[in-house]
Parts: sequence; structure tokens; C-alpha cells
Amino acid sequence: MNGRQVRPDLARIVLWVPIEVRYGDFDVQGHVNNVRYFTYFEQARVEFFSQLRARAREEAAPTAQDGAPTAGAALGPEDIPFVVIRAEAVYRRPITVLAPVVVGLDCARLTHTSMDLRYAVCDQPGGMLYASGTTTITSVDQQSGRPRALPRWARQGAEALLGPVGDGAAGTSRQPA
Repeated sequence: MNGRQVRPDLARIVLWVPIEVRYGDFDVQGHVNNVRYFTYFEQARVEFFSQLRARAREEAAPTAQDGAPTAGAALGPEDIPFVVIRAEAVYRRPITVLAPVVVGLDCARLTHTSMDLRYAVCDQPGGMLYASGTTTITSVDQQSGRPRALPRWARQGAEALLGPVGDGAAGTSRQPA
């Protein structure tokens, strides 16, 4: 992310999260306050990681002899060591009605320790674009506070949900078409 936002390719987004726009999201100017968009991004990110954790649990769950899954090991806080180190938003048109929106999420880049996530706030999947944004999420060691490798479940899950994503260390990333 270089600070220059391009219009997201809505057709490439595979994860759309419904968001309830609340009365308290509006400001005195009659539209959703700009800071609320970061909350909408957060809600999509939480759902994204929830889906990644669910996928990891399914894959880690031992199976009985008949092939049915048995109780899998739960992921603990040490398995979800992410912090947002950068966040940006570009406001394209105001949300002026009290109606649900959707936030699309796409993983633009994976590195050894971080991932760049892109967001699109729309009236419906692939519809009218209200705002777009990006965040860089870094995996950190809880004891030292230093960057650490992304958990394997996060990297594998991101690629399984979103398709191949470039490795920033190799100089490649998913770019808009």
C-alpha cells in the first residue's frame, strides 16, 4: 500500500459481509460518520478471521474411523496474534439512508509476517461503492511484541478462501484487473 488508492475490482471480491447501519452511525450532517467505515472494515475483518479459524478447526479435527469429524483442538489467543499497523479509507459517496450495506474483503498481499486487506463498502455485493479502504495486519509475538511469521492456518486459509495471493517478499501481489 503506497497511500494511493485505486478503485477496487468488485468482481474479484469473494467475501461479502452484511453490516447493519445503525442510527448512531450518522452524524449531524445526515450521513454515516467517516470513522464508522473503519468499524465496518473491522467487522468484515473479524468475519474473515472467523472463517479462517473455522476452516483451520475443520482441517485440524481428527476423524473417527468412519470418517466423521470429531472434536478438534480450539485455537487460543496465541494463535490469533494480529494487530492493525496501517489503515486507510477513500470515501466515494456518503451513506445517507438507514439501510444495510455489505463490506467486501480481499487479501491483496501476503508476506512472511503480514497481510494487506482491501475493503469495499457497497449497497449490495458488487453494487454502488460508498467507500474503499485497506489495512495492513501484522502477526506479532505476544511476549516480545515483535513481528512473527503468520500462523500457517491464516496463510493457508487466506489462500483457500481467496485464491492465490502474491507473496510480498517475492515482489508479487494481487492487483486490480
